[in-house]
Amino acid sequence: MPRSQLRRIGANVLSLKQLSLPSPARGRAHPMYAIRRIPGKGRGLVATRTVPAGTAIVTCPVVPYDWTDAGRIEKTRLGEYNFRFGDHGSCIVLGVISLCNHDEAPNARLVSHEEDETMSLVALRDIPPGEEICIRYRRPIWFTQAA
Repeated sequence: MPRSQLRRIGANVLSLKQLSLPSPARGRAHPMYAIRRIPGKGRGLVATRTVPAGTAIVTCPVVPYDWTDAGRIEKTRLGEYNFRFGDHGSCIVLGVISLCNHDEAPNARLVSHEEDETMSLVALRDIPPGEEICIRYRRPIWFTQAA
C-alpha cells in the first residue's frame, strides 16, 4: 500500500485515506447457491448454476463439542442444527450448510475437516441450476417430510 494512502494518527495508529477498496464481489467467484424458501420445508439452498459432481459448494466454520454438551444442546432449538463432526463429536455449523434440507436421495454430502474446524458441502452428482441442494440427515427424522 503506498504511503500516500496512510496517515499517522498518534504514535501507533494508522488510518486509510482516500483508499479505493474493491467491492466484496470483485475477484471472488459468485456462489453456486442461493438461499430460497422451499415449499413445505422453509429455507433451503438452491443451485444457481450447474454444480459438477465432486465440487465443494461451500465450506463453513463450525463450533465443535463433545457428547456431554450434545445432550444439553439437543434439548434446545439448536439441537435441530446439530451435525456429526469427525468420528467422536458433534458441531454447530456457522453458515449456510445448516440450511440444507433432508432428502433420502441427496445430491450433496458433508465432509468434516477437524484440523481446521470447518465442514464442506460437496456435490455427489451434477446439480443443475434451480435444483435444491439436499443432504441425508444421519439421525431419525423428527418432522413430517414434504412431498
